Amino acid sequence: MITLITGPIHSGKTTRLMDEYRRCENGDGFASVKLMNDDIVIGFDLIRLSSGERIPLARRKYALPSKWDESCSLGPYSFSGEAVSVVSTGVDLMIKSGVGTIFLDEIGSLELEGLCFHETVVKIADSGIDAVLVVRDTNLQEVVAKYGFADIEIVETGERFV
Repeated sequence: MITLITGPIHSGKTTRLMDEYRRCENGDGFASVKLMNDDIVIGFDLIRLSSGERIPLARRKYALPSKWDESCSLGPYSFSGEAVSVVSTGVDLMIKSGVGTIFLDEIGSLELEGLCFHETVVKIADSGIDAVLVVRDTNLQEVVAKYGFADIEIVETGERFV
């Protein structure tokens, strides 16, 4: 079963993913949390749900750390190749260990272009393991079609928080 948590930007999708993880008895995965400076999103960190380990995922292009290894970019953000690799390796290990449910935040435009977490989503889809994935509402139908998700549950978060 693939559960897709969906909704508009800033509607609580990541919070819902983390709530679902806390209720799960045999799961692991990754959440993407916003880094804020006042009211401005300056980037995202990736958190391994089972350990709480945190690494940089994306930063605004004007504020990249030294030795940043860009995997891909979207709008004002550059995505870390190291973070993409950590997710890929982590999901490989989860699949091999027989984890009950894999959690991944967020699948969107980059994956639809075959970038960022695309290969990881293919592995998850092919594994037959239950997964909870975050997908923005504007990408939902394309993501379902691209990855051939058949046995799905859609969880809508609601309206955007102001």
